[in-house]
Amino acid sequence: MDCLQREDTNQIRRAAALLGLPCYLSEDSSSIIRMCDAHGENLDVVMAGMEMGLLIGHEGALQDAFPSEVFNVAVVVEEKIIVHNLKDVPTGFAMLLGAIYCLNLEYPKKMKYTFEFLQKAIMGIQAETCSARVHGLRNKLLRYHM
Repeated sequence: MDCLQREDTNQIRRAAALLGLPCYLSEDSSSIIRMCDAHGENLDVVMAGMEMGLLIGHEGALQDAFPSEVFNVAVVVEEKIIVHNLKDVPTGFAMLLGAIYCLNLEYPKKMKYTFEFLQKAIMGIQAETCSARVHGLRNKLLRYHM
């Protein structure tokens, strides 16, 4: 994570944690979280087949799993951008969760545990019931936090 070595801020740490969470939980985030170069890619091509998720606009070459310069984050539902001009990844995740709740959508199956973790461990909604994978991660974080 070169971005943390260059500029180690809380906002970048939050974004790195959110983008790394699916990887830690052994989930494929490629259909939900997509990166788009500001100068080289057509949005229609990048959003093709995207039921819901985040479109992260970055500048420069993507050398890491996390882009060094995020300039725009958009929330996508059914291949349409519903919210854009978000300046960071954590806000994008919050807006995506809000859209899922407001539109009464189901969590994407490919990132089921990621969204369950965000709901139950981070937001505290129905925190007493969770899957074994999410419960294990929550316990690890609680042990670390003490």
